[in-house]
Amino acid sequence: MRPLKRLINRLTGHGPNRVAPFSQIVAARHTRSRGIHQPEGFNGVLFSEPGDSSVYSPGQALLGQPGSGEMIDGRPRYLAGGIPPPQEKILYSLSDAGVIGADGVVYCPLTRMAVVESMRSWTTAVERHPVLAAPRVPAPVPLPGCTLNLALLSAEGFYHFLVESLPRLWLARAQRPQVHHILVNGTQGSFQEKWLVRAGLDPARLVWVEGLAHFRCEQLLFANYLMRDYQPTPWISSALHVLLDATPPLSPGRRRLWLSRADARSRQPAWESALLAQLPGFERVTLADLAPVAQIALMRDAAAVAGPHGAGLANLVFCAPGTRVIELFPDANRQPIYGRLASIGRQPYAWAVVDFSTAPPAGLASAIAAFASG
Repeated sequence: MRPLKRLINRLTGHGPNRVAPFSQIVAARHTRSRGIHQPEGFNGVLFSEPGDSSVYSPGQALLGQPGSGEMIDGRPRYLAGGIPPPQEKILYSLSDAGVIGADGVVYCPLTRMAVVESMRSWTTAVERHPVLAAPRVPAPVPLPGCTLNLALLSAEGFYHFLVESLPRLWLARAQRPQVHHILVNGTQGSFQEKWLVRAGLDPARLVWVEGLAHFRCEQLLFANYLMRDYQPTPWISSALHVLLDATPPLSPGRRRLWLSRADARSRQPAWESALLAQLPGFERVTLADLAPVAQIALMRDAAAVAGPHGAGLANLVFCAPGTRVIELFPDANRQPIYGRLASIGRQPYAWAVVDFSTAPPAGLASAIAAFASG
């Protein structure tokens, strides 16, 4: 059905129906036969910063397990460690621009081309993005003045919002006073709103993006993806530190934190309480219950942070260098993001794969305690 829907959209729809690089879209808008006497547009690159990079280490296998992970076509999806190439950070401007869907896809209503630099898909090429096969999109909501787009793939979750969406606000820091509207994933009263208020934004300027939300902006500012998939850099951390007034201390604090997922729908170890009974000195915390200022303060005071794989570990960006990090995975399909955050934060990192549904393996508590103690 998808090819048929795309054909219907191409013939009768109103949203984007194909993709192109930003430069091609801008070039397609310009009509040379009219000379300079044509509708004005502020189209182009407003600002760019060179990319930066880091070195990722594989971390310590807490239980001596092999460093396997998710496989694709017989190859590991993620490398255990190494040096990623830099990713340039670009802020674009497009006049009379459309934004559609929770992924914040930017497109040109005049040419119906979606901007490649604004798009990302998890398992398919962006040329097959669902918005390209959506013939019945709602009428766009007009947004006069200048709009900044922070909406992006999966930013309804805390990790993607904190590490990928919020740094875009820092990239546009010079233009921020002239911005009238800010498109962002979430809803009124959501955690996104609380963190944006911490960043100094007036909630009245926020425009929430969900489902097939559709907007037409007089002038739109938007960024490329500031980092490659699960490849954070020191720039990302530094942007969050300044934006949120959350620069880490120079050395670790004294608290040992267990980041519980008791409020989550997945990755809840059935043996969490039994394990913590064997880890005196560790305190169980649920970060989602805390305001941003409390989360930041807690992580700044941490000497060790442990817990199951989950978005709460994105808060490692607020921990001091030397804070010791232990991450537990329910299966071998390990995602390296939090180990990489630990690498760029100069935080010793260890991991283990553990069955979350049965009793914890013998030696897990002692291994965690030994690593946390250094």
